[in-house]
Amino acid sequence: MAENNNKQLNGKLSAATVRGSQTLGVLLPEPMLEITPGGRPDPTVILRSERLGEGDLELGSRLMKEFLQALLACPEPPQALLCYHSAVLLALEDSPVQDAMRQLEARGCEILVCASSLAALAGSRQLAAGRSATLAELVERMCKARQTLWP
Repeated sequence: MAENNNKQLNGKLSAATVRGSQTLGVLLPEPMLEITPGGRPDPTVILRSERLGEGDLELGSRLMKEFLQALLACPEPPQALLCYHSAVLLALEDSPVQDAMRQLEARGCEILVCASSLAALAGSRQLAAGRSATLAELVERMCKARQTLWP
């Protein structure tokens, strides 16, 4: 049976050695968000689908609606909401969550919608909220984000 020798740095696993094997560096994500007094996390929310989760489509749509309502209930809106693939459908005029998207935008959340996904999926439908952006612009925003939420 292999013996694990784990090293911790500030409570996080930083390296693990298995007898007879190499030491592997391990980077673990923070388990919880820490907010310092006087600051806010300014999260960027990244949506890749019009639904949350896999499987039951109706449940996924309901969860997305609840997620957007939960964002609206936060004292501060996210810094940005980035939509690609079928998530672009959330920002359209006929979307069941168009009101939530408009409210987020009105509260200062920048909504960027992938132009390629929009061209492929929206047809002649118009955006109710947000603006069209290239995938390169979305990636740049992801890279510069201080914190991302990827439900």
